[in-house]
Amino acid sequence: MPSSWLQIYIRVHDKPVSWLTEQIASKATGADGRLSARRVYQAIWDVLGGDVSVYLHTTDEAGVNPTGIIAVTQANAAGDTLTFTYKTRTVVLTEGATGTNGWSRGTDNTTAAANLAAAIRRHPILGGLYNATAATGTVTLTGKIHGRALNTVTITTNDVTAFAINAPAGGADAAAGFFMQHIWSGRR
Repeated sequence: MPSSWLQIYIRVHDKPVSWLTEQIASKATGADGRLSARRVYQAIWDVLGGDVSVYLHTTDEAGVNPTGIIAVTQANAAGDTLTFTYKTRTVVLTEGATGTNGWSRGTDNTTAAANLAAAIRRHPILGGLYNATAATGTVTLTGKIHGRALNTVTITTNDVTAFAINAPAGGADAAAGFFMQHIWSGRR
């Protein structure tokens, strides 16, 4: 059976996007640094204390997932960083660091790419956005969300001799679906 998407757009009146982003991110992120669906739902509920408008959009699976690559040169990657940026949110992966944002370059390009792909997959934010696979020194990123949203994520490095980056692009929205405007508004 084919899958489909239900996207819910909630317009929060009289609040800037910076405030909304901070409120949801701070409430939805647990002590372990991970987001959970339950905390996200609760954060949205808490934020909706003011006037809101709700819009629904449905699509089929015909959309295109963005793809990109990161080629890794193991010998040059010691201590280097990759920075993933979406609007004001950044995630920095550092070679040699431990924990959520760390990864090891290993002994050759193939190992370095495999370890970087594994770090991306296990990261609490990046792992929810991308499938990361590795082969012969190259990490292939495929967005888990079809459509244009992930096309705007930038990936930069502090060392262009260690990483050649083609950020994920080419995501396209599905053609099938409908958009219901302003199905509800009011105060909680």
